[in-house]
Amino acid sequence: MSVVAVKITDTEICFAADSQATRGNIVIPCLFLKIKKINNGVVCGVGDMGWVKQIQVYAEFIQTLPVDPEIDMMYKWVFDFYKWQEANKTPLADDVFAAYIIGTGSKVFYIEYGSVTEVTEFLAMRAGGDIAMAALSLGTTVEQAVDLCCRLNPYCSLPVVKITLERNKKCEKELCAVGNESADAFLAGMINENL
Repeated sequence: MSVVAVKITDTEICFAADSQATRGNIVIPCLFLKIKKINNGVVCGVGDMGWVKQIQVYAEFIQTLPVDPEIDMMYKWVFDFYKWQEANKTPLADDVFAAYIIGTGSKVFYIEYGSVTEVTEFLAMRAGGDIAMAALSLGTTVEQAVDLCCRLNPYCSLPVVKITLERNKKCEKELCAVGNESADAFLAGMINENL
């Protein structure tokens, strides 16, 4: 199980992940396996770590990530990866699951089951993703959101691994922070108590 999160600001894109891999009832520390800086971007993944590693290798050595792609170009890149994976007859079962967050240039994409969605503000996925999404919606950093998730979800573990990319260009859209002040204060207190 895993949690991976991303938050986009005007100047940077921050990615964070927990560092636990689970194989049945065995917990394995796995620093940097879920999240990797590759050439002009970052490739993160959850689910089957074999598939996560394959997309990282593909992005690093086979076909580099496009810079600031439109969504159709990102779909093509993902479909090319799936074709490469099939052509190389990777020894993975057909029923495995993997989902990815890929950042390139000033854009971030969420890929799951062949579907590609552009992320415009923040996203957290998989075990404890709901906890991390709540924290991100209250204005925490990705590190704080994943840290909180690791403390509250038994399938995620510290330490938090973080990678930051500078954005190639300024955000076209200004993001507006609207939140419940008492909830913000409560969450900030929880995070500060446990750091």
